[in-house]
Amino acid sequence: MLCITAKLAARISNEVRASFEPIMKALGPVRQELLGLKDVIAVRPGYAYPSTGNPIPAVVVAVTPGTSPVKASELHDKFGVAFSVIEATVEEQEAAAGAKPLSFSAPEGPTVSAFEKLLGGEEALEFGPPKTGSYEELNPPNLPLVNEAMDVTICVSPEAGWSELETFLAGTQKRLTVAMYQFTAPHIFDAVNAAVAPAGRQFELVLHPIP
Repeated sequence: MLCITAKLAARISNEVRASFEPIMKALGPVRQELLGLKDVIAVRPGYAYPSTGNPIPAVVVAVTPGTSPVKASELHDKFGVAFSVIEATVEEQEAAAGAKPLSFSAPEGPTVSAFEKLLGGEEALEFGPPKTGSYEELNPPNLPLVNEAMDVTICVSPEAGWSELETFLAGTQKRLTVAMYQFTAPHIFDAVNAAVAPAGRQFELVLHPIP
């Protein structure tokens, strides 16, 4: 087993920061108008994913799962920038409910995301030590150990992950097994649906039980 310990820091390139300038300027007015609206939990910078083409900088509006208090198209028409309306993360939902940060969430909560801090020109953010929970490993383990040469493909999402995932899903021939927390990306849903639609293919999905 090879163990590597490294100190990593995240930085934003000048090109990315420049592309987000309209988004950062719009954040204040958008927050002022939306954060008092029922079921709108957070407003932050992020990306929108058009049906064709690359992801684009956008104002991300995180809402209560299963609700539709705002529409991205109407917000775009009003504020003149791209919008993405998505379901709020667990951390955002907990913060909105006044709960303490979860064991896997940021210590300061999701009020200002690390990405927004970087876009705002703050110093590079260093990754903190891993957080631990109450999980206890099975003894003996329930999974067989594998000790053999293998290839590993590592992608940074969302920028580089989709092209790899799209190719993988399109290669489905007999069976597809998926485990996800939430299924909120329409283009990924369409790709999975196309992969398992032909007769004779099997599909198993483990999903958090929400609509």
